[in-house]
Amino acid sequence: MSNAVARRLLLMTSALFLLTPPLQAQSQPDVSADLRMMSDSAAYRQTAEAFVARAMAGDLDATQKMLSAQMVDRSGTDAIRRALEQQILPFFVQGAQVGRSVTVARTTDAGGNSGYAFYMWLSPRGGGEAHPFTVYVVEEKGRRVVANVLPGRRVPGRHV
Repeated sequence: MSNAVARRLLLMTSALFLLTPPLQAQSQPDVSADLRMMSDSAAYRQTAEAFVARAMAGDLDATQKMLSAQMVDRSGTDAIRRALEQQILPFFVQGAQVGRSVTVARTTDAGGNSGYAFYMWLSPRGGGEAHPFTVYVVEEKGRRVVANVLPGRRVPGRHV
């Protein structure tokens, strides 16, 4: 490569560098998207909070009625009832209150229904360390329902 060609290449590369916006400007978070998601997910969060309140009260029938019919059909009513009795309700009835830290993410269930996942914390009665849980709420046939609940599982990057 001749010196003239090398100089032109260097000048063109330098010009491209000068025209490229700084990376810092590109890495700024889009706060408006976060605010829009908070607004869009508000009704879904109300469903999640209602489920948690009923689960904390130990209300088996009320929590079961809030579940996705598609999930119940896939898993079977008996299996769902056992999971509520043996895993879900025992986790929530030991709670005193839900923590303030909530992370929200979009989700889609196995049936293709979209909604939001709420990564939350439960403070136990009598004090102690809070326990993580996740409630997935989707819209199924025009109704917001709980598509899944994961008690006691911390998801890194989501439970903060």
